[in-house]
Amino acid sequence: MVGGISVGNVVIGGSGTIGFSVFDNITREGMILSNWHVLCGRLTCALGESIIQPGQGSPDTGQPTDEVAKLYRAVLTDRVDAALGRLTGSRFLSQNILGRDTIFKIGTPLLGMTVRKSGRSSGVTHATITDISADIDILYDKVVRHFLEQVVIEGTDASLPGDSGSIWGNDQGEAIGLNFAGINNGTIAFANPFQQVAAALNINLNDGITMQDFVAIGYLNLLW
Repeated sequence: MVGGISVGNVVIGGSGTIGFSVFDNITREGMILSNWHVLCGRLTCALGESIIQPGQGSPDTGQPTDEVAKLYRAVLTDRVDAALGRLTGSRFLSQNILGRDTIFKIGTPLLGMTVRKSGRSSGVTHATITDISADIDILYDKVVRHFLEQVVIEGTDASLPGDSGSIWGNDQGEAIGLNFAGINNGTIAFANPFQQVAAALNINLNDGITMQDFVAIGYLNLLW
């Protein structure tokens, strides 16, 4: 698996996007990053729920047997809509992102900055940051939630349904924002500042061990 492809929670159905591989600061494991509303989706969700790839939003055909992770941590605040999936080992997660360069650093959003994302629905798109401190209201299952100091990004196909969870990054290989919403015609995307996401989920981008490394170490230990 790579960043930019479909993912979903088997309990709630639907599809969002795998942002990319990140490392949990507690376990140091590589994990799937996406949105709270993609991997959790309701206040009653439980850690350990099945995460599948692909998801189940049309035309995706994900099934319970497509499980790749378990819900590990989920955060929904007035600044962050984010969650982690802990890999089961059934499939590896590459640190690559479909159609764009790998991201290893965290950056700061700036007005006028050109950014790119790789989303499940719109693919790789370029857009421009037009606001770095927007307060917005988003409807979550008939409940309006108010978000503070969000990043606004404008461009063609900036965010379409299913792109939730994708990562906005700049040309310096920095993660700028976690896409979580947009307007209906797709020209405006809303993103959580990535610095806020990293702090809320207690993650980093380069200090940990991937599932591939873990398996390789185990194999070498068997040989020794």
